[in-house]
Amino acid sequence: MLQVVDIKKSFKGIKVLENITFNINRGEIVSLIGESGAGKTTTMRIISGLEKVDSGHVLIDSEELNKDTRKNLGMVFQGFNLFPHMTVLQNIIEAPINVLKIDKYEAEKRAFQILKSLAIEDKAKNYPCELSGGQKQRVAIARVLAMKPKYICFDEPTSALDPKLTLEVGEIIKELSKEGIGILIVTHDMIFAKKVSSRIIEINNGRILRNVSSEEFFNIIV
Repeated sequence: MLQVVDIKKSFKGIKVLENITFNINRGEIVSLIGESGAGKTTTMRIISGLEKVDSGHVLIDSEELNKDTRKNLGMVFQGFNLFPHMTVLQNIIEAPINVLKIDKYEAEKRAFQILKSLAIEDKAKNYPCELSGGQKQRVAIARVLAMKPKYICFDEPTSALDPKLTLEVGEIIKELSKEGIGILIVTHDMIFAKKVSSRIIEINNGRILRNVSSEEFFNIIV
């Protein structure tokens, strides 16, 4: 279980998060929603270790988030953050080889398996500049999967995609959850959130307004 416990955060004396507490189970898809400035991105940055908390805790399987436990958490950024000077394959095997110390042959073998599952194995030798937005999204997902995470955070995964690609990414996320990966999605796309989420967490002014099942949430707002 991924646990966020009583997180508080301020910037220059202004409170942006107050008493943020929630859990994400393995195999669960949770969408974090709210207006711009509500605190969604800050929450995700804290969970992924990119931002320090003023107080509170992030726990992965009951252990405090640290250099070791963070290996169980993957992050798919809105801008993909692929290394432009590396091929698709090199982007995927870089972290497994250097962080997990996996043999290059094994890293490449797993990379091709992941690329095949995402239907982009033919792009292994391409560079990011040669890919479409949807292909870059899949490579970003493949790079995270290569680290064998238990939980993955997605930052606005559909923001640069057309409706067809949005549907495809939604199906990929659902398949990941079926494999037992816990998913947290920060999104403004309410239609996407309704289609993929098992639970909705709504943040307003740095506080959790609702933490309910997707069905209950969308019954409330209709």
